[in-house]
Amino acid sequence: MIPTEHEVKNEIANKETFPSSPLKTSTTCNYAINEFDPIDKVKLIRTEPFTIAENVTVEFFKSGKNRSIFFNLFEDLGCASYLPNNRSFVKVVLENNKTITFYHTWDMYCGEFIFKATLSSLQMNLLKKAPIKSLVFHGTKSSKEITTITYKTFFIDKIACIE
Repeated sequence: MIPTEHEVKNEIANKETFPSSPLKTSTTCNYAINEFDPIDKVKLIRTEPFTIAENVTVEFFKSGKNRSIFFNLFEDLGCASYLPNNRSFVKVVLENNKTITFYHTWDMYCGEFIFKATLSSLQMNLLKKAPIKSLVFHGTKSSKEITTITYKTFFIDKIACIE
């Protein structure tokens, strides 16, 4: 049966009001990895990458009690470096004007800014308190501030995926 014009308009209105993507609109967790590691005897969790701004994705990783956060900026800022004399960082500024700074802790990545950091319980609690206002990425050659966040409530919605 062919839908009426009224039914089509209602369906479009519903999609605009309630987007169908669970990655952006709910607390649904989408995992790339969610398994028990029999060798290390720990639970491994890695979320799918969530897009929170143009050219920016964020993922969570948990191995046992250790948590990490991955920020991926698909632009060249030089390298994401763990070296003390030129250490890379990402600052998350929240709408309540709290700033949470993450420092790169994994291998050096050059080209696209692939950043990995430890995520503490204190940082997790702060991130749940308010929407994202802006992000600052600092690589070895340049920095970039992003103020147009398309998924401002990302941390409020998704941090529970690794609690």
